[in-house]
Parts: sequence; structure tokens; C-alpha cells
Amino acid sequence: MKSFFVSTILVLTFCVGTFAQTNETSPCPTISVTGPEEITKPDEPMTFTAEVSKEAKKFKTEYKWTVTNGEIIEGQGTKVIKVLWKDMFGKSLLAEFEVIGLPKNCVSVASETAATVCPPSSKLVDEFSGPISQIDKARLDNLFVEIQNDPSAVAYIFERFERKTSQNVIERKIQKITDYLIKEKRIEKDRFVISTAISDENLTQYFIVPPGASPPEIEDNN
Repeated sequence: MKSFFVSTILVLTFCVGTFAQTNETSPCPTISVTGPEEITKPDEPMTFTAEVSKEAKKFKTEYKWTVTNGEIIEGQGTKVIKVLWKDMFGKSLLAEFEVIGLPKNCVSVASETAATVCPPSSKLVDEFSGPISQIDKARLDNLFVEIQNDPSAVAYIFERFERKTSQNVIERKIQKITDYLIKEKRIEKDRFVISTAISDENLTQYFIVPPGASPPEIEDNN
């Protein structure tokens, strides 16, 4: 009887030990994502990096990135990606990293948000009145410097003429400006835009418009 009792205890102990081993759950890994520390400018790629702790090695996993307001250009399926944001000025870019293959009770997603620059705007760099039959080369030289300082920007030249101004006078002045910028300053034709309008006074305005900015509009009071 005593021998039977001891055998029963051994069997129960073995069963309990086996049950505990088969129901032991592996700890879940920790997941985190870091992004760029500084605000990103247009056409500059952002880098996002994911960190997954060593517990994930116990599972057969895959990595997947999802990006909002941007485009992944490198690294999908790895822990590091490069992203270009889609000119969403003023909007944040969200990068989400998912570890596929973890147990259902584990957190499998981490994300990070990166800030982008505010939308650019056109800049008025000069405004003056002068003889309608002449061009101010010194001021055009200053405009040339502005264009050179920002190779991706476009200059907008607004010429407003009094109502009594003839069309021939207007056309001659526009031609003088065009010839001076192209022939003497060697500026490409697509780097500047000249617009005219009829107004109460003769007035010239120079604007610099960076990429992504809305160009200014000239009002015609004719």
C-alpha cells in the first residue's frame, strides 16, 4: 500500500511538471521606432530605424513598414527605411513598423512621427516706380543675385502700366527686360516670368517663388 502511494505521487509530480513545461509562454519582444531628430526639408530623405529585442529570435518573423504622407524609397522588409515625403507641407509623416509572426498576445506594432517644414511662400524682393520706357539694370542685377542664391526658385516680374500707355511701349519694355536677363545676365528663360497689367500708376514688382510655393497673381484694373 505504501509503495503504491509513493508511485502515485511520483506520477502526479511528473504530470504536473510536464504540464508546466508545455504551457510556459515565451516572453514578448519589445519594439520601438526612432525617426529624424530635425525637421526635414523637401527632397531630403528621412530615415526611420526599428529596434526589436532578442526575444523575437524565438519566432519566425517578417518586417513590414507602412508610411502615411510619404513614400518608402529604400529598406522595406528591413529594420531601417528611407522615406521621401510627398510635399505635404505642414503635415506630419507617420512611419509604422510591424513585426509579423509574433504570438497574438504580443504587441507587434510601433510607430514614429516626423515633422516637415511649413509650406513655402513667394517673397516680394523689390517694388519701385520708374520711367516706363527704361529698365532699371541695377535692380535687375539685384534680382539676378536673388535667383542665383536659390537655383530652384523662379523670379516673377510684374510690370503695371498706366491706362494711357500704348501697347507698343509695353511690348518694348518687356523685350528689353527679357533681352537683358537672357543675353547679358545669362539667365535661362524658364527661370523668370514677366506679367503685365493696366493700373492707376506705373509700378514694378519682383518676386522670388521657391518650389512648392504658389506664384503671385497680378491684378488688372483695366
